[in-house]
Amino acid sequence: MPTERPEAVSIPAEFFARVLPGIDDLVLLKIVLLAYQLSQAAESFGVRVEELRKAAAGSIDSTGTNEFAAQLVDRGIERAIAGELLVRRLLEGEAYLVPVAGRSRTAPAELPDRTAPDPLTDAPGRARRPNAFALYERHVGPLTPLVAEQIREAERAYPREWIGAAIAEAGAHERRNWRYVESILAAWEKRGGPTRH
Repeated sequence: MPTERPEAVSIPAEFFARVLPGIDDLVLLKIVLLAYQLSQAAESFGVRVEELRKAAAGSIDSTGTNEFAAQLVDRGIERAIAGELLVRRLLEGEAYLVPVAGRSRTAPAELPDRTAPDPLTDAPGRARRPNAFALYERHVGPLTPLVAEQIREAERAYPREWIGAAIAEAGAHERRNWRYVESILAAWEKRGGPTRH
């Protein structure tokens, strides 16, 4: 009995020059490729964020019960957006992720140019800023699951602005580890904030 062939997915040549160089791990690759596949399967300009999260988590953990898989997917989506591998857009009140390669030919005219609120981290109506995970990868180094958990703990203990500023300061001093970021935060806590004396 012949097996059914999977539906073909068209990847624009621009993907290989513009998108692929920014992909450095398997989860990120799965997320971006799934965004292309789901967009094309639905004959849409993009994919709903929740739909992509569910599909990507299922590709990592088929049981759908692994909370760590869901965290990896959320972090991967954040990285895809921060690295401009996918673009977040709002249409009729719903957040979509749009593949960047070839999107100008498929995005509807009513698609706004502004970025949609991030359903993972942003409050409605607030301008999106890079989150601590993206800042860490930009200024310090690769984000491991252990560092991701330490950042989440720091977000519960310190103001969000402090964390971003401490990460940037660690990168500026070429101290590329979370322990140094923690020491900056602790020093700021003792003196009441990141003001210089």
